[in-house]
Amino acid sequence: MLDLVYSRHILMRKFILFITDIVAFYGALGLTIAFRYSHDFWHQFSVHILPFTILLVAWLTIFYILSLYDESVLRNNVKFYSSLWSGLLFA
Repeated sequence: MLDLVYSRHILMRKFILFITDIVAFYGALGLTIAFRYSHDFWHQFSVHILPFTILLVAWLTIFYILSLYDESVLRNNVKFYSSLWSGLLFA
């Protein structure tokens, strides 16, 4: 029973981290478009949203494959930074 609760806790933390990444990426897109195209924000946002979403899915998939959403990797140590840089260079 305790193992199931712990498992759900870990799954919820991974989900929150994943959603936070998505919000951060789309927030960065919105800010970038707002600074660059402030006069035509909604048109530019609609132009950029599809290519950005495709790249975001690829990026998050690479992060998942490299176990960057795994709690054992989420520490400020060499393994984390090695996986992070591998993901950034690969993506």
